[in-house]
Amino acid sequence: MISQHFVVMVILVLTVILFVLDVLRIDLVAILCMLALGWSGILEPLEAISGFSSNAVIAMIAVMVMGYGISQTGIMDRFSGWIVRIVSGSKRKLLVLVSLSVGFISAFMQNIGAAALFLPVILTIARDEGYHPSELIMPMGFAAILGGNLTMVASGPLILLNDLLRDAGLRTFHLFSVTPIGLILLSVGILYFFFWGSYILPRKSAEKPGAEQQLLIDSWHLPYQVYHYLIPEGSSLIGKTLELTGIWDQYRLNILALSREKGIEYAPWRETYFKEGHELALLGKEEEVKDFAHVYDLHLIEKSNIFQVFQNAKKAGFAETMIPPRSDFIGKSVRQLAIRKNYHIEPIIIFSQGKIVRGDFSDRELLAGDILIFHGLWNNISRLKESGKVIMLTSVREDRGKKDKSWLALTCFSVGIG
Repeated sequence: MISQHFVVMVILVLTVILFVLDVLRIDLVAILCMLALGWSGILEPLEAISGFSSNAVIAMIAVMVMGYGISQTGIMDRFSGWIVRIVSGSKRKLLVLVSLSVGFISAFMQNIGAAALFLPVILTIARDEGYHPSELIMPMGFAAILGGNLTMVASGPLILLNDLLRDAGLRTFHLFSVTPIGLILLSVGILYFFFWGSYILPRKSAEKPGAEQQLLIDSWHLPYQVYHYLIPEGSSLIGKTLELTGIWDQYRLNILALSREKGIEYAPWRETYFKEGHELALLGKEEEVKDFAHVYDLHLIEKSNIFQVFQNAKKAGFAETMIPPRSDFIGKSVRQLAIRKNYHIEPIIIFSQGKIVRGDFSDRELLAGDILIFHGLWNNISRLKESGKVIMLTSVREDRGKKDKSWLALTCFSVGIG
């Protein structure tokens, strides 16, 4: 008769092999392991599924669900903006602040959930600051693992241990019993990357925007760098309208947004007048941007939080559209349709009758099958998509925003871990 110990060891080894080879999904492997223990007679059917009623399992699931809820409110996007402002371009400060943030968040949620919650933040910061994501992802991952030891909430083994102690009638650990040890572990991990990170972390050039956006940029040779300029006192741009500057034809530039007293105007209308103190978000080639700034004596703004939205691929980007047959746009021009005024998105190029047209094509009559590339906030591009006037060839990342529920999400999370 085959020993039960041998059967358990065979199941365990096969499970580990499947985990390592990554042939099947991890959750599927875990379920197969549970079923194998039941089928082999090692466990009774009720014993095999009893883990689903464990406090540890329920606690881990609940924490991950609450973490996802927080990520959907937009809190993490605002948090990434705050981090960028604090670090002021210092990679070491950024590494420490990100690691501390992830570490302390993972004290109250599973490290997988904490890492997943911060991954979009890390990718956004890496893109904004010109770092390769790998330089921040590895320290973040270790911080999430080490930060899980700060409390009894986030560490799966500690939750399971507490569950076993409770079942045995022994005294359990309270929420912060392991905090002193966890603080030491997290601190040592952060210091290690602070002093030796430059020697062990990958050092690659920063990547351009995501796959679909990158394909669009490469296919149509689009500029993707946004420059921020201020209109100072005495600038010859003051009092002129956008159309009179020659910005489209002469400089081949686009103004994505204009900041003034009442707020930000995205894709400003051609009849908008420039005034002293306005800030501009310019899209174009660096040489042409510098020529425009020199002619009109504009001041470059190195760091501007006003137009931070253009650095977030979840908020803004390029959209490729096509004019379908029977569209109301056929036979009309961009000027007649008042695209900027009605949709607050910037027309970048048009592909019509086999030719790419850049610059000022405001009076060009649109034809069925024409392709137009726009740049703007995804919410504004969504409005154009919903109008049914064009076929959207790019996936639109709508941000309907659940920010109004951010405090509700935080309250639920606080109550849940309390």
